Amino acid sequence: MVWHRTKDGSIEDHAGKVLFFTKERFVTDICLGRCCFICGAEPGSKPFNDEHVIPEWVLRKFGLFDRAIGLPNGTTVKYGQYKVPCCAECNALMGREIEERISRVVNAEPEAVQKHIAAGNGLEFFVWLGLIFLKTHLKDRDFRIDRDLREPDDKIGDLYDWQGCITYTAWSDVLSMALTLKRRCLGLSPHLRPKGRAGLMISTTAMYFPPRPCC
Repeated sequence: MVWHRTKDGSIEDHAGKVLFFTKERFVTDICLGRCCFICGAEPGSKPFNDEHVIPEWVLRKFGLFDRAIGLPNGTTVKYGQYKVPCCAECNALMGREIEERISRVVNAEPEAVQKHIAAGNGLEFFVWLGLIFLKTHLKDRDFRIDRDLREPDDKIGDLYDWQGCITYTAWSDVLSMALTLKRRCLGLSPHLRPKGRAGLMISTTAMYFPPRPCC
C-alpha cells in the first residue's frame, strides 16, 4: 500500500509524509504549533527557511521589502519580516509550481489574468490567494492584541476559531495533485473537480475565522 491511515485518522505516504490532515492534527501541528504549514514537518526535522506571507516576487515588483504593513493592533511590521514557518523543500515547491506561474501571468499584458482564468486556470489563482489567506492568519499568532506590555500576552491568533475548520488537506498534496496528472485521489472525497490543468481532486479547504480584530 502506498499510503496508510494513522491512529488520528490522517493519511501518510510510505515515507511518512502527511497527505491529509485530520482537523485535530492540523490545528495542533499547524495552527497552534510551529510545523511547516505545507507538509507538517517539525522544526529541526529538516531545513527551514520560512515563507513570506506576501510572495517575495510581489515584494520585489513593488519595492515593499522595507515598507511596513499595518496590523489589527495598530502596530506595523516590515513586509520582508512578515513570514511563517515553512521547510525549504516546500518553499521551493511553492515557488516553482505556484509563484512562478502566477508571476508570469500577472507580469504579462494587462488582460493576461482574465485570459488565464477564462482558459480554465482559475483554480491556480484560488490556491494562490488561499495560501496568502492562510499565511496571514497563521502569522497573527505572533502579534499581541494589546501593545501595552503590562497587559496579558494574548495574541491576535488566539481570537480565531481554529476548530471551526471544515476540512484540511495538506497543501503539499494540493500543489502536487494540481500540477501533475499522475497523482491519485487517495480515497478522499473530491469536492472539487476542475476541468483545467491536472484534474485536481481535493477536499475543500474551507475555514471560518471571525473578523480580524481592530485596535
